Amino acid sequence: TLNNDQIQLVLDLGNKTGESWRVYQKLSENFAELKLLNDNLKLIHKDLEYEFTPCIVRGIAYYTGLVYEVFDKNPTNPRALLGGGRYDDLLDMFDKSTPAIGFGSGDVTMHEFLEYWKLYPQNLKPIEQKVGLLPNSIEDLPKIFTEIVPNLIKENKTYEINYEYDRSENKRYEALKKRGCGEVRKEF
Repeated sequence: TLNNDQIQLVLDLGNKTGESWRVYQKLSENFAELKLLNDNLKLIHKDLEYEFTPCIVRGIAYYTGLVYEVFDKNPTNPRALLGGGRYDDLLDMFDKSTPAIGFGSGDVTMHEFLEYWKLYPQNLKPIEQKVGLLPNSIEDLPKIFTEIVPNLIKENKTYEINYEYDRSENKRYEALKKRGCGEVRKEF
């Protein structure tokens, strides 16, 4: 059970006010991981505004270290544009082990950000056609990603790739057609 003074310290920390917040900010300068981030963020972008806070809670239990959120400075858009963090143990469920970091972004908050700051391009064209790509095997992928996909993007076309190599070509072809591909390419 916390006494009134302890409760006030927790509330101050959560509200980023008072002595406990100042003490936390000073202590955070001594943590190696935070110091490394602080030093590198200043090198990457000296005018970047950021703040370390223990108050961020990400709703996913697989995070193993630092979590972060990115906010718009527009006061009418107070929700996080994106958030993520470190999750080194996530691949353990697949018997793999590797350090990892990732993020997810919000489509509505990103739309509000682009609209408020007038960042939507004025000359957007509608997508002309969705092209289905039907590789024969994994060996087709390097050419698809280095030649085919960049050309489709230049032609203002979206694409979808069917990786279900164990299914028949006809079923894979029909699956791409059902997903809206007006054209399906299988020769690479």
